[in-house]
Amino acid sequence: MIHKSIICLSEIEPKLNVASVFESTCSEALFEKVVVLDGCIGDEEVRILQCGGSVIRAEIREYHVIVDLEKREILHDCPDWARCVPDRSFCKHLGKIFLLIPRASAEDILRRIFVERDIWRFKPYLES
Repeated sequence: MIHKSIICLSEIEPKLNVASVFESTCSEALFEKVVVLDGCIGDEEVRILQCGGSVIRAEIREYHVIVDLEKREILHDCPDWARCVPDRSFCKHLGKIFLLIPRASAEDILRRIFVERDIWRFKPYLES
C-alpha cells in the first residue's frame, strides 16, 4: 500500500530550492536568521561527517544531527528540537547543514522530506 502523502518528486515545482523548501519547514523568524542573515551559526562551527549515500551526519557546536533517507528519520539533540519534533519542523542547525552541503543534494533531500513529511520521523539523537 502506498502512503497517500507520497508524491513523485518530479511532480514538485522544479524551482523549489534549498531556501524555499527550508522556509516551508520552519518559522519565519528562523528562516530570517538562518537563510537571510546567515549569521546565526558560523560555517566553522559545523562539521559534516558524512554526506553521501543515504545518510547525512553532522556536528554543530556540541550537537549532533543524523538525516537517514532510508529510514526516513532525522535525529538531533539541541534543546529546540523537542519543540520541532511534534510539528516536524526544522531548527536552525538543520537549516545550516542544508546550506552547507552541496546544493543539488540539499535540494533533492529537502524536496523529499517536504513531500513525504508526514511519514518522516523526527526523533531525539541518543548517543550510542
